[in-house]
Amino acid sequence: MKPDTKQMLEEAGWAIECESPLALRHEDGSFASLTAAEMVVGYLRQQEADHKAFLALNTIQGCAVLAKQSCDGQMQKLWEAVEGECRKVLAL
Repeated sequence: MKPDTKQMLEEAGWAIECESPLALRHEDGSFASLTAAEMVVGYLRQQEADHKAFLALNTIQGCAVLAKQSCDGQMQKLWEAVEGECRKVLAL
């Protein structure tokens, strides 16, 4: 198992009891093995990807705000549209 996966599991409260076959125990006493353990890993990876996407959209939105202030005409409209689309997604 990759070190970053181990760290991700530990940060979420999971301890690896066995790597093959995969078995996990949560600090609350929950246990997951085989397919359930893979589902836990998949869920945590998706959560991490969602968080990174959220941060990226926040950065893009901030850049759009700055860009639209420093240009005029069509480019300003383009950056306003980018900012608006970012706001829609971030509001979900």
